[in-house]
Order: sequence, then structure tokens, then C-alpha cells
Amino acid sequence: MYQDYRPSVDIKLLAKWIGVLFWLTIVSIVAGLFTGNNSDELYGIGWLIRAGADLAYGIVLLRLASEDESYRRSGICVILCAAIGIVSTAMNVAIPGAGIMLGMIAVILTAVLDIAGEYYEFKAHAGVMSYVSQMMSDKWERLWKWKLWTMLGMLAAVIVSILISVIGVFIALVAGIGTLVVSIMKIVYLRQTAKTLEGYE
Repeated sequence: MYQDYRPSVDIKLLAKWIGVLFWLTIVSIVAGLFTGNNSDELYGIGWLIRAGADLAYGIVLLRLASEDESYRRSGICVILCAAIGIVSTAMNVAIPGAGIMLGMIAVILTAVLDIAGEYYEFKAHAGVMSYVSQMMSDKWERLWKWKLWTMLGMLAAVIVSILISVIGVFIALVAGIGTLVVSIMKIVYLRQTAKTLEGYE
């Protein structure tokens, strides 16, 4: 049930662009299937589409910055993450010998930016939806907590695997499943958020 007052956010703007975020996420996932293919040509096509979708995702988040400052921070993180991936890939092609070291640096930087980007995005969604649907806002808050637990699980798996590899692998498997579930829930929540906003107009 919606509040009986007009929220202090731009409902039309949010509905439109959060809907776009949903479709960009779908495009990125489909492109990811191409990058898992053994064909170099399909891998290249998938990589280009995914990089473009990621950049577009960051730009859309920046477009939403007028509604919540956390969108701007998330957008910057997403764009930087995509840019690092593009630059590191280009340098690997140009300077094959620098691949391992460059790859490690790129992985660390993108991991940090990815975590920060998701945190600010979930925070922004929760913030704007608190004016429209507290239930939807709470869902975004909980999703970040689940995301945090899966990340801590992956970190624990790395540490434990050094001491007891079997337990480390088990923890990594559980955390991996949790990460997959969170990713699916993010897609579902983006769709639900857009539909809720559309229904408020």
C-alpha cells in the first residue's frame, strides 16, 4: 500500500532508469555466456557487449544521482571497474609479458570497486524506495547484508583453504551458491522496484 503523499523523489525518472538497469543486467548476463565459450570470436563479442553494458550501467547510475548521492558514487565505481577491465585487456594484448602482474592488480582493484559499487547502489535503491515502499526499501537493505555475508564467506574460504583445503572448498562452494542467489535476487528486486515505481505514477 502506498503512502498518501507525494514522495520527494522523481518517480518517473526512477521508474524509467531502474527499468533500464534491469535490462542492462540481463544483457550483461547473456554476454557472460558468450565469454564462457571456447570460440575466440564469440568470446570477443561477449566481452565487448558486456563491457559496453557495464559502462552503460554506470552512466545510468550517474543519471540517477539527482535522486540520491549514493547513485553517483556507485556509478563512478562501476565505470572505473569497467574501464580497468578494458585497459588491462588492451595492455595484455599489447604487452603479453605483463599479463600476470597486470592481471593481479586489475583483479584486486575491480574487486574493491565492485564491492563499493554494489554497496552504494543497494544503499541508493533502499534510500529512494523508503519514500515509496518501505517493504521494497527493506528488501534492498537485507540484500546488501546477504551480499556482505557471501563476500566474507569467500574470504574465509581462502584463509581456511590454506590450513584445511577440504573445508575451504566447502565454504567456497556455499559462498558461491550464496553469491549466485544474491545476483538473482538483485535482478528480481530491480524489476520489482521498477514495477512498484511505475504503479505509483
